[in-house]
Amino acid sequence: MKIISVKDWQGIPCDFTGIAKLPKLIEWYKEGKRHREDGPAVEDSNGTKSWFKEGRYHREDGPAIEFSEGSKFWYINGNRHRLDGPAKIWANGHKEWWVEGKEFKQINLKDYVV
Repeated sequence: MKIISVKDWQGIPCDFTGIAKLPKLIEWYKEGKRHREDGPAVEDSNGTKSWFKEGRYHREDGPAIEFSEGSKFWYINGNRHRLDGPAKIWANGHKEWWVEGKEFKQINLKDYVV
């Protein structure tokens, strides 16, 4: 795998495949798009990790973005998406539910049962 060191994104060739080391990031690329099959495609120096597939946020077995401060965001093919819980969980406890890029408000069914 080819490894390059660059000072910013402009130094990454448009069709690059390999690992780009930036001052505070390590990024994996395939044909000019962030992409990695076996782990996060972007790791920054503060601990935030982002999974990409063909240039889009994507992860099927967990959150596509894990922020160092504790927030977690789920994406599939670039869309916020999660069926088994909230797609965005903020470090402060705030939660958002998304399916295929559309936001849904949480409802409490007990409030609607007669």
